[in-house]
Amino acid sequence: MMVEDRYTRITLRIPKDLHAKLTESADLRSHSMNAEIIQRLEETFWDDRPVDPFDDVIKSAEIYKNAYDVHILASQTKDANFRKSLEAYRDELIRKFDRMMEGGGKPSRIGKYPWE
Repeated sequence: MMVEDRYTRITLRIPKDLHAKLTESADLRSHSMNAEIIQRLEETFWDDRPVDPFDDVIKSAEIYKNAYDVHILASQTKDANFRKSLEAYRDELIRKFDRMMEGGGKPSRIGKYPWE
């Protein structure tokens, strides 16, 4: 089976501000826009998957690591606007991490984050 046989090509209209957010997120994570959208859509169906007890642990660790990596990148950039965008993305990741920890019955904070 050819790779193209597994995919359906669509045209999608989205608000410009959402497009900008997706573009920024894709760039920060070195993804294509297509990969970013697919990953976000797939995450909405995770509740339909069989539960693996380590999924949340792995996902939360990835989010925390990404937040730390973004923090390091922000601390090293000289462009103030880019730094502000990175810090906002880092904070978004930490909010997501905190929600995951709270949802699993764990303390919402694991202690001080390295950037606090």
